[in-house]
Amino acid sequence: EISIERQRVEDARLEISPATYDIDPKMIEAQAGAFEDIFRVVQTLPGVVTPNDFSNQFIVRGGSPNQNLIIMDGVELYSPYRRNGMASVFNPAIVQDVKLYAGGFPALFGDRLSSVLAVTSREGTSKKWLAGRFGSSLTNANLVLEGKTGMWNGSWLLSGRRSYYDLFARDFVRDLGIVNDIAFPDFRDLQAKILLRPHPKHRLQFTGFYSKKNMDYHVK
Repeated sequence: EISIERQRVEDARLEISPATYDIDPKMIEAQAGAFEDIFRVVQTLPGVVTPNDFSNQFIVRGGSPNQNLIIMDGVELYSPYRRNGMASVFNPAIVQDVKLYAGGFPALFGDRLSSVLAVTSREGTSKKWLAGRFGSSLTNANLVLEGKTGMWNGSWLLSGRRSYYDLFARDFVRDLGIVNDIAFPDFRDLQAKILLRPHPKHRLQFTGFYSKKNMDYHVK
């Protein structure tokens, strides 16, 4: 016997969409084979596929990658994908919330056909003057510094990442005498966020973002 029951939602203010998925930031760092890439975690969700095994672009319900609206802290990012499927521009160490609208998204995000990926970065700590963390993975190193501002109950956050395998790969390939054309992709990004609360009902937020990607070819 199978019994299906539905609970009535009394609060009309709740916005319910059957095609909305919340991604836990801890899942981004722990997902096997994702390489701390938000886009690769998104590719595992229902209705989402990838153009090929090497790209971190994603396709939602038969659309194309450029039909996805990708925003961070309310600001649209144009072409946030990296070449050769390297880690995305989003640093999982400073991500607070990730939400994918795979269909039926609000009118606020109505200028895309396929989906909306909304990423919110977390605030810096307001309890210490200085705190931080350092981490490394197979492809990159990650440094995060944060602290309080001392005025208006504010906080600041600074993060930086850089891939490092390209630093030794060139010499390694040269010593092996490999004659084929080999690409050495690398990336680096820097993100800063300052949050001030001059009044309990008001807040000022300043966000800065810098990202660079490069690819060198070794030809003999």
